[in-house]
Amino acid sequence: MNKLQQILENFPDEGFIIVDGYDNAVIGVDTNSTPMRLVYSVSEMIQCLIDEGMTEDDAIDHYEYNTVRSLPYVENAPILVNTDFF
Repeated sequence: MNKLQQILENFPDEGFIIVDGYDNAVIGVDTNSTPMRLVYSVSEMIQCLIDEGMTEDDAIDHYEYNTVRSLPYVENAPILVNTDFF
């Protein structure tokens, strides 16, 4: 069971915004916000894309162009945390 599944099981009534394709990049939940928000690791998000067959450079470009640029338009969007710096 991955972290996302654990969170969904523990908070079944929360309407979390889930970013498709990045289930394995969820590292936690912000319980101080209302509604609660999922927390994703940026490096794990990029690793998810690499695992799907992208090169590291393509994965970074895809993440920056398609994911980061879309989240400001999503109400109660997940939190993205950088733990590694490129």
